[in-house]
Amino acid sequence: MKNPASTGLPLLLLVLAACATQPISEPRAVDPIANSPTTRPVPTRELSRLEGNVVRHVINGQVFYYVRSPCCDFHNYLYAADGSYVCAPDGGFTGKGDGRCPPDISVKHSEGVVVPNPFYRP
Repeated sequence: MKNPASTGLPLLLLVLAACATQPISEPRAVDPIANSPTTRPVPTRELSRLEGNVVRHVINGQVFYYVRSPCCDFHNYLYAADGSYVCAPDGGFTGKGDGRCPPDISVKHSEGVVVPNPFYRP
């Protein structure tokens, strides 16, 4: 009968050798907000494929489109009429959005109308 310690030692040495050959990289600063899946708006080039409700808001004379995310704990996004990303006014884990909305823009204080995707391009 073999000693269990003698069979495990070569395996342990092999694993340690493999780990020792991996390059060690310096830790990088990571912006948790920018890299969170809940804060990634749909890129402008992909807006034509949005599914779900798009709500048109007119705020301070400007047209904005509010896009609800398909599920819980994701941000809901606000886009300008040209398709550029503005901010996430609500949603996410806290329900308070990404905190980047200008103070004069609020979808909670304006009436919106559900519209077909205005960015749709066949």
